[in-house]
Amino acid sequence: MNTIILVTSHLGANYDALVGALNQNPRIHIRNTRSTYECIGDVEHLISLGHKQRNLISVYGDLLLYNYQFSCKSLMKFCKFIYLIRDARSSLNYILANMSTHYSPLTAWRYYAYRLRRMCEMAKKTPGAVVLTWRDLAENKFDTLVYDYLGTNGMPLKAKIAEESLADSVPYEILHKAEDCYERHLYYLKSLQIRRTF
Repeated sequence: MNTIILVTSHLGANYDALVGALNQNPRIHIRNTRSTYECIGDVEHLISLGHKQRNLISVYGDLLLYNYQFSCKSLMKFCKFIYLIRDARSSLNYILANMSTHYSPLTAWRYYAYRLRRMCEMAKKTPGAVVLTWRDLAENKFDTLVYDYLGTNGMPLKAKIAEESLADSVPYEILHKAEDCYERHLYYLKSLQIRRTF
């Protein structure tokens, strides 16, 4: 039986670096299909897209960035989950710098807050899953956690983190709320039965 892994993150978290690192392993193939997972059958589409090594030990994966993409509770037992979060200041500045046509400071903050809440809800229902922070990627402290969780092995995974020099464009009132939101959710994640470094 093939393993299905859902990388669950939010905009501005540098999820591309995580996906790129995971895809260094020939057994793992993570995509960004923008699909929704509403029933167990939805993973069939992911598998139908193929894999770089099509065999029974192949790990298929997808990236989830929005709350609407996942609503099937049954898949929480069937799939593996890796959660990636990042601090509020960096995440919101990234969203505003790169997606300003879609997000204002207020809508970026609302997306971020609701996304963190949903990720925590999912993490609570997927004990043993891996939760990573952006710092885990930057310091390349995640491959052992991931390999232990997936029951695989391979070369050390290295995330390529791009240099960022983003202007601080988030109003103080919003940033203060967002930073408090991040700290509360990080504290909550620490209370769960999950694999983590923090």
